[in-house]
Amino acid sequence: EARQPRHQVNIGGSAALGALTAQPNLPKPAKLLLGVGFCGAFTTFSTFSCDVVAMIEAGAVGKAATYVALNNVGSIGAALGAYRLRVATLPLTPRQSRRS
Repeated sequence: EARQPRHQVNIGGSAALGALTAQPNLPKPAKLLLGVGFCGAFTTFSTFSCDVVAMIEAGAVGKAATYVALNNVGSIGAALGAYRLRVATLPLTPRQSRRS
């Protein structure tokens, strides 16, 4: 039997990393520390990978494929959504204007 799904943690970590990446005034070392350190430790890709292998070995190939798709599409979508949301909420400088 496969372990508890981990896609929720991976999607949440991807959203956090997307928002972090959009921070314009955060120094690069801080982005690396928070991105690799916090978000990297928070997400559980290696455990997720072992869960997929366990599903395949148990003959649940369709379930494994669905789990991979949910995790990957969800994580990428969360990162993109959080990045765009953060960029959209940044204060404008006098020379910038919002697109209509």
